[in-house]
Amino acid sequence: MTNLWEVQFSNGFIKHAESKTLLMGGLYESGYLFHLDTREGAWINNFYGDPTCAVISQDEEWAAMGGYDTLTIWKPGTTFDVAINYVFALRQTGPVSMQILTDPWREDAAIWELNVATLDIRKVRPFPDYIDQAYTDDVNW
Repeated sequence: MTNLWEVQFSNGFIKHAESKTLLMGGLYESGYLFHLDTREGAWINNFYGDPTCAVISQDEEWAAMGGYDTLTIWKPGTTFDVAINYVFALRQTGPVSMQILTDPWREDAAIWELNVATLDIRKVRPFPDYIDQAYTDDVNW
């Protein structure tokens, strides 16, 4: 590859989230954020295994990517890691808040709320709904 922009066109690249001007995805064990209007790319983090999910805020002021061993928050010019394991899915719940679903098939599965501005995290509730169920990509949470 001659530049980071070309990563998104590689075989094996998985798109996890896209907005009007941003694209987040992973290639092997690395996560990337691309600015579609400027054709610039940024490496987000390494993930054990591959990144599993991402979310881009509606105002495009922040984004997040999760995986087996970490959650990384992107804000223009910087990234922050949040210590949480087994991130399965993400969704925005407010201007600076998001929910995190940890692996629904684990005994300690839960939904967490993260304030992206302060990085405060709290457990919303346990999530035992899928324990002992067959795997599916479409988890209703």
